[in-house]
Amino acid sequence: MADSSSANFDRDYESVFPSSRVRLIDSFVHQQSRGLLTEADVNNALTNTLTVQMRLGMFDGEPSAQPFAHLGPRDVCSPAHQDLALQAARQGIVLLQNRARSLPLSTARHRTIAVIGPNADATVTMIGNYAGVACGYTSPVQGIARYAKTIHQAGCIGVACTSNQQFGAAIGAAAHADATVLVMGLDQSIEAEARDRTSVLLPGHQQELISKVALASRGPTILVLMCGGPVDVTFAKNDPKISAIIWVGYPGQAGGTAIADVIFGTTNPGLHIDVMNKGKVDGSHTVLVFSTPPEGTKSPEKQLIGFKRIHVLAGSKQRVKMNIHVCKHLSRADEFGVRMIPVGEHTLHIGDDLKHKLSLHIDLGK
Repeated sequence: MADSSSANFDRDYESVFPSSRVRLIDSFVHQQSRGLLTEADVNNALTNTLTVQMRLGMFDGEPSAQPFAHLGPRDVCSPAHQDLALQAARQGIVLLQNRARSLPLSTARHRTIAVIGPNADATVTMIGNYAGVACGYTSPVQGIARYAKTIHQAGCIGVACTSNQQFGAAIGAAAHADATVLVMGLDQSIEAEARDRTSVLLPGHQQELISKVALASRGPTILVLMCGGPVDVTFAKNDPKISAIIWVGYPGQAGGTAIADVIFGTTNPGLHIDVMNKGKVDGSHTVLVFSTPPEGTKSPEKQLIGFKRIHVLAGSKQRVKMNIHVCKHLSRADEFGVRMIPVGEHTLHIGDDLKHKLSLHIDLGK
């Protein structure tokens, strides 16, 4: 506990959250009174902060004369950095469902796209929090407009979606378009530091908007989820009118370009399916391995113990090797912080469908 408190104290909250100064001081006083923090901890944190400031030349006289003083947008917004932002957005997108191979859309068959939802024209929302100033934004509707004619309707005023008064225009757009893209989800008004959610459902009337637009849509309906935390979209998974579901997180300044590239097949998203790539396009997939301890073990039901991102050629399979260290990956910490390996049957979960049983027993010999 003391180690955790000490490590947590050695961080600088104030530059990001000025209002946290009082809370930080109160927390320090409280933890010091309990013996969880010492003066040495404070001195260590101060030393680390001042060391970085010294490396930046903040104590070396006139700021404009220092090596880092002239860094600006031209350095940050270089072509290489902006391309990195796009690549990161593309790699962060996950295809959750693709019914009847509805994706990718075709620029020949899907010439008019209805782009609907409170996040359809998102900009600042896409960078989430803990982000600097963006070099420029490409919203989802702007990205899709590079491939097809768009009909944009918000459907809701903000992600809170407290009213259904704008549903009519959104439903009408879907009825007249060759395909519909719903960009729904959350933003910092719903999930943020010191702002906990009380439900994992989409806020307000979002679910109703999705279902009604999908029902009216003349062509395939693609649901795009822009959010950091989890949302329960079981209703969409079970709706035969919703052709595909994509999770994009908060994809950053190039999010709109990346979303459109995935929808129209310029790039392949990560897949939340088996490692067999059944499509016609090469793609990447992150294989996740979880472990479940024997029944009766007082520990998390399932924990991630390994992952590997692989590139799979269209129509092919690939063998993935991972090193599972029994002592490191199958052990659990008891109430005293001592790690030990539970005896019994452990289960390894590879992806969503594959399971492997591993039994560990003590052999005391004869």
